[in-house]
Amino acid sequence: VQALTDLAVCLHLIVERCSEDGIRKSVGRQLGWFYFFAGFWKWNSSFMDHRYSCASIYAAQMVDMYCPTAIASPELASAAITLAPAVTVSAEVLIGGLMLISAYYGSSMPRCGAAGILLALPLHIGIDLTPNPNNIGAFSHKAGLRYFWLIPTGATAAVGEALAHPIIGALYAAVGASGLAA
Repeated sequence: VQALTDLAVCLHLIVERCSEDGIRKSVGRQLGWFYFFAGFWKWNSSFMDHRYSCASIYAAQMVDMYCPTAIASPELASAAITLAPAVTVSAEVLIGGLMLISAYYGSSMPRCGAAGILLALPLHIGIDLTPNPNNIGAFSHKAGLRYFWLIPTGATAAVGEALAHPIIGALYAAVGASGLAA
């Protein structure tokens, strides 16, 4: 998926000298279809059965690794394991749907893309936090980098203004990094 998205961006730039808005629509459509079908194709008896689903394994690992002992319990672990497949499928289909609505009807539904990204970020943070031996963070980082094409031009202008004043830019970067670290 990442390679196809990058290829599409390169073709837009080389062949059409496409506007930033055209690239944003193309990348938004590709990511939208990717997330939608990533969830849709998981809606089968193997993935949805918590006894076989990789989502259940990842959820169990995360509860084991990160849940404070004060609230950790067999019931919590069992709930995480049982619910993980349905939550994963629902999140991916919803993220994809929101991104597709934004990509195809962006002017009339401008907040759908932002909502899709805001839902996708916790999904990718969860993927990043999955401990070894099943850490799949490399995929998460590669997919997450494509979100930069979906950021509105005004946001990139604001980043440019912050970078023009290094002290203020450093302060914003520190606040953002602290939020991510938390």
